[in-house]
Amino acid sequence: MFPMKKSFALVFLFLLPLFFFPDKPQVHPYYPKAVSEPTKNEEGKQETATPLPKNVIDSEAPSSPPIVATEEKDPFPNLYGCDTTMAFTSGPLEGQDSQFTILGLDYFLEKGDKFYPGKETAVYYNPPHYLILHSAFNNGNILHPLEAEFLRYYLEYWGESGTAYIQEQIDSLSGSRVEWTCNGEPILTTQVRDVIRLSQAASDQLWLAPETLEQILAEREGLVNEWVGEMELTDEPTFYLGFCGWGPQSSGDARFYYYRYLINFDILPET
Repeated sequence: MFPMKKSFALVFLFLLPLFFFPDKPQVHPYYPKAVSEPTKNEEGKQETATPLPKNVIDSEAPSSPPIVATEEKDPFPNLYGCDTTMAFTSGPLEGQDSQFTILGLDYFLEKGDKFYPGKETAVYYNPPHYLILHSAFNNGNILHPLEAEFLRYYLEYWGESGTAYIQEQIDSLSGSRVEWTCNGEPILTTQVRDVIRLSQAASDQLWLAPETLEQILAEREGLVNEWVGEMELTDEPTFYLGFCGWGPQSSGDARFYYYRYLINFDILPET
């Protein structure tokens, strides 16, 4: 009998709160209230959350426009095989130009005599975007100047003009604009950034290893007093034009390719 009385007492104790607190909900201690449980206001009425208007929700979370990848245009056109015109449109050489054909890539496989003086040809190394032209005269005939002779003549006259004269000419040429065409079509508008004359030792290095142009400019080997002008390396789109300068008369036949000039052009945006 004792076990049955004990069980009855336990049941009675469990049900006792139902008689004295009938309105209070019984919540198991291990189960939290649902977050959506309605609340009561001061008058005892149940309240429910008012949903936000759709336009408010949209304004708080604006959609971002899709990101479209754009490919940057290469500022360097393909110059190989171009029948080219280089024309100065401003500066002290305004109105002067030169015509030549830039040899194709096949030149580097079998050079032959394609780049001999008088062929009206040019060689282009890419990298470092370096175009090479001949200066002086074809077969020594003053009536037949080579492609870059007007540039050499402007910078140093008949040679041995002195470094101060050359520097003055360099300063005047800086900022000049040059238009380039390929097979009759405009391809580039450029502006003279820097001009420099290399030492005789550096000129020889550049002729033998044109692909090391920027290294040669950085190292500035050779006699200090043979260098004229400055040329800073840049990450901006730019290319170089090179041609020979005259040396001292004592250098004999080597006089007409004793030095080398470099012109560094900035590539201007299309208008």
